[in-house]
Amino acid sequence: MLLYIGQGQSIPKKDIVGVFAATALQSEVTAEFIQTASDEGFLVRNEEEPVKSFIVADERVYFSAIVPSTLRRRSLSRVGTALPKEISD
Repeated sequence: MLLYIGQGQSIPKKDIVGVFAATALQSEVTAEFIQTASDEGFLVRNEEEPVKSFIVADERVYFSAIVPSTLRRRSLSRVGTALPKEISD
């Protein structure tokens, strides 16, 4: 299954290592990690929207304008699955 992270991008949920709030970018260690990802071409960002979270995946780091709680809710959703009888009636 895919997780829509905004800016027309979806990534496989199985590839996600972690989802972090943009406030974590204030940490020196995190800033160094992001700089390294950028220098090595692994950072995917959209300059048009403010960064509210970043997603670390197997091969990339994505900046997203969607807050982590929304990404979490989306990752737990089972779009397309049948509802239990009690709910669907």
